[in-house]
Amino acid sequence: MDLIRGTEAAALAAAIERGRGKKKLADENAFGNMSRVFRGLPIEIRIVGSEGEKDKVNSFNYGDIYGDPEAKMKLDCAVDVIDGTEMTANWEDSGAISVIGIGLRDKLMRVPTDKIYLKKIAVGPAAAKAIDLKQDFKENIYRIALALKKDPEELCAMVLKRKRHEKFIKVLREMDIRVKLIQDGDVVAALAPCFPETDIDFYFGCGGPPEGIIAACGIKALKGAMQVQWDIDAYKTSKQSEIEAELKEKKKLSEELGINMDKIYSLEDIAKGPVQFVATGITNGPFLQGVDFLPDGAWTYSIGIRSKSGTIRYLRTRHFFDRRPIY
Repeated sequence: MDLIRGTEAAALAAAIERGRGKKKLADENAFGNMSRVFRGLPIEIRIVGSEGEKDKVNSFNYGDIYGDPEAKMKLDCAVDVIDGTEMTANWEDSGAISVIGIGLRDKLMRVPTDKIYLKKIAVGPAAAKAIDLKQDFKENIYRIALALKKDPEELCAMVLKRKRHEKFIKVLREMDIRVKLIQDGDVVAALAPCFPETDIDFYFGCGGPPEGIIAACGIKALKGAMQVQWDIDAYKTSKQSEIEAELKEKKKLSEELGINMDKIYSLEDIAKGPVQFVATGITNGPFLQGVDFLPDGAWTYSIGIRSKSGTIRYLRTRHFFDRRPIY
């Protein structure tokens, strides 16, 4: 509940900026609200993954400590105050959320940088044993179809609309597979196959490491599966001169961090032991409603998932602004 208060606070701050086209302001306001909650926590948390570096905003930094340093319970967290800043800025109802992945100390993959992408593939429980990044993209699709007892053309994939994904989208089109392209929201996309009502069978793409850790916590709790691999070839630009400079920087960074580019990481590599996943909706999405403002406050809609019990809790919360809460 304490950490859900953090995502609620961030979602409320972000939702005030919906439709204003100000991504940076929404991000920084969300961080301000969540960090205030974190400072008052009765536990100690350490940040092991955050989007602040990539988004170039004031946000959580790798290694930051919040809460009570004397507390017996010490946890690690990966945080994205807004997963879907573009959706928030444009008020697109595609599922912007404020989200946290939580594990015991030293049990989550630690990501000192978000400058190197992760290649990710994620599926729901029924296809959990089907995926293998050692195999090529098409082979994984056939394996997923077999596990789900579907023909490949009956499948539906969710993919971020990015230039680096064009070659994969081309393969999906050639196989006559339905593709739901999204502009933003890596975490929601990775979790979507675990919710049958979304009609998404698998997620594939190259995205940020912090979102990968967060998604791993949710997918593990929902008994789905995900594999990731560091991908220095997923460029942020299409200009050849800039690609070469970016590749050189990423290779140097990977060597400094001791990153094993060849290893394929499973859920247990990313999130060991019991984990939790908490999120609050900012805009309406596949499995969470966005913030509803009222004259004197707001309603928020959150989800909390525990891997230990598999329990999924949906929380609808009424907030009163005249009481000036520090959520």
